[in-house]
Amino acid sequence: RVTALKGDAADPSATPAALEELVAAAAAAGHPVVVQGLERRGELNGRRGTVAGPAKDGRFPVELEATGDHGAVRVALVPANLRPGDTVASLLAGAIGADAAANVQGLVPCARCTEPCRPGSRCLVPHPPNLVTDRSTMCTGELISASKHCGACNRHFTEITPLGAPGGPPGESRVEGSQWCYEGAHTTAALPESDQRRVTPDAVHLDANDPGCAAALRALPRTTRVLTVRARGLGAEEGSGLELDAHLPFLEELQLECAAFTSVQLTRDKTPSLKSLRLEHVPSECDLCVDAPALREASFHFYTAEDRGEGINRMLETATRLETFHSYKLWGVDHIRFASNALTEVDLRRADSLGGISLWAPRLESLCLQGCYSLEHVHFVEDHALASELPEGFQPPEALRVNVLNACLGPQALSALRAHPRALIHGLEEEEEEMQPFGLGGNPAEAFFRNVRRGVAPEATTPMERLLASMRASGIAVPPGFASGFGMRGVHGPGEGSGKSEGEGEGEESEYESDYDSEEGEEEDSGEEDEDSDEDEDLAALGGGGAPPAWLAAMALRQAVGTTGGLREVFAHLAGGLVDEEEEDDEEEEAEEEEEAEEEEEAEE
Repeated sequence: RVTALKGDAADPSATPAALEELVAAAAAAGHPVVVQGLERRGELNGRRGTVAGPAKDGRFPVELEATGDHGAVRVALVPANLRPGDTVASLLAGAIGADAAANVQGLVPCARCTEPCRPGSRCLVPHPPNLVTDRSTMCTGELISASKHCGACNRHFTEITPLGAPGGPPGESRVEGSQWCYEGAHTTAALPESDQRRVTPDAVHLDANDPGCAAALRALPRTTRVLTVRARGLGAEEGSGLELDAHLPFLEELQLECAAFTSVQLTRDKTPSLKSLRLEHVPSECDLCVDAPALREASFHFYTAEDRGEGINRMLETATRLETFHSYKLWGVDHIRFASNALTEVDLRRADSLGGISLWAPRLESLCLQGCYSLEHVHFVEDHALASELPEGFQPPEALRVNVLNACLGPQALSALRAHPRALIHGLEEEEEEMQPFGLGGNPAEAFFRNVRRGVAPEATTPMERLLASMRASGIAVPPGFASGFGMRGVHGPGEGSGKSEGEGEGEESEYESDYDSEEGEEEDSGEEDEDSDEDEDLAALGGGGAPPAWLAAMALRQAVGTTGGLREVFAHLAGGLVDEEEEDDEEEEAEEEEEAEEEEEAEE
């Protein structure tokens, strides 16, 4: 093997076998190479350049450097016409011979995977957890299937996780699709900063399902720069007792996802360098304190604030260099106050309970209010103490893109947006007919909730009428026989059975007429009291104020959209309100029963 590593001594231009893997690794942009062995374009031999991207049809695109007589040029060459440039490997091979260089290479760490560059070994880089985002998750039987996207290699893969025993941790996960973020030859060349397909030094990634996670959080290295705590499967069990209260002076990036934290303390004394924060499915009971003046990026997904948002506002008050704020289903927040000269993007999609926002953001370019169903007030601050820090002659961006699709805006909020001199507003009602179905990135669930909040068809007298009206207003196609598809009594109001939808003539037969209506028509026409009249009244009460009850909304999306995802979203959105309404209805029923009993007693007397 040592003899083979030496290559052909009679031909100094031959590439030693030990370095062929480095040539194959030229798929990495920026890899230095030297052209060799060209016959028809011999003038290019000896010229140096860098690989510009991965191979196509067996040829690597190479950017050749300009020389005294020739300018820069881009060519496509096969590996046989390339040899490594002035890398550590090539310099060693030229100085001490290929065999000795190979032994030395076995002690040099790879710039990607940090493992020794032993001859014959492969460079394997896992997908960096802090750059992986979930696209969708589905539970099928005893398995959790999570579709994910890696921001480093820009590829998708699926993580399959067994549920495990009831009350226990999930089983070992396996990956289908792109197993590795990078798989190829080792390299000692410095990687461009934009190439994130590497193992990041001082990065800690913890599994919240691991029984030792709490201890690992208490023993974090002081040098930790990136910290990710993520639960696999359906998330970590509540009561896991996870706490983050450590002195991490170099921590720059923190991600906590689906982990049952009870306390997270991020203060300027403990985490002064924190620049990026992402929280997803962190319990609302968690004692969260964020005081991070260096913060640049903040993200809150599926988070309910128990303090009406004051903790988030305290964070924003000190994060005066914040650049982006992203949230999805940030609930329980009344008002949010932004103040940063660097803020360019604010995304508050599905902040259902948000009543108002105020913004000092002279560089703001994008404001997403999609699915904000309670937004009454929008205030663009005209003057702020931070104005003194803007450069002399500062000019704001030309346009501010505002997305209000499926939002319920109060008069003041709408007036403020329209009065903003840079605002380009998308998603207003008058524009909806010209947009795609459900508008700019909208979906049936958002439109349905919007119409429910607005009280669509207040003149409707039954839950089914309100349901059908909300579906039509939301752009959801109502399938024929939809009303009969529920398969239960009481979907129409007391004494009704025509099944006519809104706007249909009395002489026309409704396409929504149910089998139940035709079977029970004689009984209803006879004037006899229906045994289910109490159930009808309960349903009407649940749909009071123009809002269909949760079970009707859930079935509507399930039948019209055909997915269980919409069903889960409806229940998650309306279940709390439905429980409260049911409790109120129970109290009202008890009061009505007591009144009826008293009236009966009085009548008997």
